[in-house]
Amino acid sequence: MQNVSPGIRKVLLLNPPFDGLYIRDQWCSHMSKGTYFRQPVDLLMLSGRLHADGYELAVVDAVAEGLSPEKAQRRVEKFGPDAIIFLTGVDSLKDDIAFVTESKRRGAKVAVIIGDVVRDAGGKLLDDYPVLDACLSDYVTHGVHAFLQGDAGAAVNMFVRTPDGPRKVKASPPPKYFKLLRPLPAAALPPALRPPQPVRRGAHLGLVPLQVLFLPAGAVAVPHARRG
Repeated sequence: MQNVSPGIRKVLLLNPPFDGLYIRDQWCSHMSKGTYFRQPVDLLMLSGRLHADGYELAVVDAVAEGLSPEKAQRRVEKFGPDAIIFLTGVDSLKDDIAFVTESKRRGAKVAVIIGDVVRDAGGKLLDDYPVLDACLSDYVTHGVHAFLQGDAGAAVNMFVRTPDGPRKVKASPPPKYFKLLRPLPAAALPPALRPPQPVRRGAHLGLVPLQVLFLPAGAVAVPHARRG
């Protein structure tokens, strides 16, 4: 595995510029059908994990802010990131790569790409675009933290470079699961989860069966009652 130099602390989460309301989000990219534009969940989830890992973060959403490529570059350069994690899409891939290439020329050390094309051709992207250091195929795991700290072998759910070519680092097998079917007295439920009081006079709630839950061993079950 080729490891990234450790010591990366400043990470920029980037939605690159585009001419129009281009949505890159949750492995899907398309032009907005109206004037709406939602927050990219991918970057939102990554920000929580990376913040918890102690990184200094900044976000540049050039589409939402209507930034030109040069204005966006100045924002990136002002923050001075060690690494850039950026969204892409089928229609914007080449422009996004060109933008990040310029960002690395101006000082960024690492570029990690995430988007719909990664799911289909993550390894090929590393072959086609040497400017990319890795491809992220899951934004809810800790693989990106391991990668940024130089441990590419632990960069689960990422495509990384190896001496033999790009390879996806697979996550470890999930824990064993068990079924939880034991009913819970309605009175033990939080008020918000309790079934509505029955209309029929004299009836009582009795036991409320839990939905079938599949939980990792040792997890705490949160009861869920269906409302009629």
